[in-house]
Amino acid sequence: MPLWKLQTLRRRNVPFLYEKSSGPRITLLPGVAFNLRRFGALIQLLARSAWVQHIRSNPRNAPTVGGAMKQDPHVDHFIPWSRYPRDL
Repeated sequence: MPLWKLQTLRRRNVPFLYEKSSGPRITLLPGVAFNLRRFGALIQLLARSAWVQHIRSNPRNAPTVGGAMKQDPHVDHFIPWSRYPRDL
């Protein structure tokens, strides 16, 4: 996801993480770095869970994900998150 979309809510820019500045840098608002560090594991868990839900909801993935994953699946390989074509 492009960084500028991260703070977009209902088509409005809502600066809650950083203030937009000129150039390639951003400055985090007070407390943001602390909370990202504190809740990093939870944020990662939520992001991965949402990504898995997105993969499962895509009808083009149904033959692979739906048919191959039975009650007790054994996986011999995987595709890293960074290699999936829609890695944002």
